[in-house]
Amino acid sequence: MFGAMGCILLAAILGKFWLALLAVMFAMPAAWLFNLQCRKCSWPVYRAFGSAKQKYQRDQLLAPLNSKILWNLPAACTKCGTDFSGTDPVESF
Repeated sequence: MFGAMGCILLAAILGKFWLALLAVMFAMPAAWLFNLQCRKCSWPVYRAFGSAKQKYQRDQLLAPLNSKILWNLPAACTKCGTDFSGTDPVESF
């Protein structure tokens, strides 16, 4: 996301509208995908619950930011255990 924001800023400075549009078209789906949350507990789907450092685990804001990111969609929520399999991913989030 920082790369896309930097590309948009660079495109604005250089006056290249198409470069900014390309960066936005890449960044928006990526932001949507990595911000998916569990429908029951609102924990980020691609972050492993309890994997943050001990000093951040109890902090509601910092724990998701410091948790390890999973690269594959897990079968269930790592926080509440809600099953993700067998449902339409768009409807389940």
